Amino acid sequence: MAAEPKTLVLIRGLPGSGKTTLAKAYLGFFTKSLLPWDRLRCAHFEADMFFYRNGKYQYDPKFLEIAQRQCLAQAEVAMRNQMNVIVVSNNFIRLWEMEPYVKLANALGYVVQEIITGAPFQNVHGVPSEVIEKMRKHFQVRPTQYVLGINPETLPNGNSPEQN
Repeated sequence: MAAEPKTLVLIRGLPGSGKTTLAKAYLGFFTKSLLPWDRLRCAHFEADMFFYRNGKYQYDPKFLEIAQRQCLAQAEVAMRNQMNVIVVSNNFIRLWEMEPYVKLANALGYVVQEIITGAPFQNVHGVPSEVIEKMRKHFQVRPTQYVLGINPETLPNGNSPEQN
């Protein structure tokens, strides 16, 4: 019998790019579309989950580092519990922001998939446009990264991967 798959999916993008929407669709495929005996154990985490209180989003930048640490800790617990598919959807503007997840995944035998989304959804968290533009300018892409559904000239930072 083959070993069950263990995959960590890191979904990246600017606010309003559809990270959460894509994460939910991705997990929906693995938890609903397969036959009952083929369903995989899945989990989804993002730092923004920390800021929901009683169903309302209440962002406070003072707690961002705590939210990010909690997100990583939740992903680690899920990996140690041998979840099949773990999806983390955060901005991950700089490549180094993903490294703790990648190192953990490698240490625990998970394959890592990185997905960049640039869908034009509404920014539901009220991030000011000037902040998003600053994030766009600093968004890093690996030189060999293929971005699903995005023309390289329209990457979040406006550069082709080779220019980063």
